[in-house]
Amino acid sequence: MGGACKTVAKLSPVGGSKGFEQTVSTKLPGHAYSLAGDDEKLFALLHTNVVMQLDTDKLAKVNEWKCSYDATFMTWSKKSN
Repeated sequence: MGGACKTVAKLSPVGGSKGFEQTVSTKLPGHAYSLAGDDEKLFALLHTNVVMQLDTDKLAKVNEWKCSYDATFMTWSKKSN
C-alpha cells in the first residue's frame, strides 16, 4: 500500500534474488485502515466504513459492503468464507 494508503500494488518476484517488480496497481476510493485476504481474495477496510473486495490478479473491484459500525481493523479466514 502506498500514497497515503489509497494505492494498492501487486508485486511479483523477479528471477533469482533480483527482488520484485510492480505488476499492477489500483487507487482505492478512500484511505485503507486494514487489508486482509489470501492469493484469491483481497479485502480493504476503508475510512468510509466500506469493505471493498478486490480480485488479486487485476486488483479490480469485485464487491463492497457498508459497515454499520466504526471498524478500524479486520481479519479474514478462508474457512469462514
